[in-house]
Amino acid sequence: MGTYTTVTDVKSLFRRIKIESDTGTESTNTVLTTEEVEKFIGETELAVESRLSTYYTGTHGTNSKKIIGTIVKYKVAQIIKNVMALKTSDSDTVKQDTYNWEKMANDLLNQIAPMLREDRKDRPSMPLPDSFLKNEPPTGSALFAAPETTRIFTKDGPNW
Repeated sequence: MGTYTTVTDVKSLFRRIKIESDTGTESTNTVLTTEEVEKFIGETELAVESRLSTYYTGTHGTNSKKIIGTIVKYKVAQIIKNVMALKTSDSDTVKQDTYNWEKMANDLLNQIAPMLREDRKDRPSMPLPDSFLKNEPPTGSALFAAPETTRIFTKDGPNW
């Protein structure tokens, strides 16, 4: 079970796709098992958290978790659509959902944690409502010191 979304949340986006626990027998398993979807959720949450950690400190409040859950749910739904397209020849099952869930998720993610380029120091256009932004805008691989840190350089001392 994920931190921000569940298998049930993801299943709610699809009308006719069955996702059930692994039976141990290939012939009785559904095309996607609950365990596979939980794995997709876990991996996606890690990727989203990694991106958010660029801008936000520590834990997220309830409202922020709902927004993050929506992003994860949409990204996992897109993974499921891709897997279904590969595993099944039932194109109606895949076609029933005409939305591009991943595009929707990425649009939302870019608003709360924009991708960085070396020449820009973007700030979120829509910060998470109950999460704390870091003091310094990130700039890729730059090394940050706290603003209140006093830098002291000494001759023949350990300056770096």
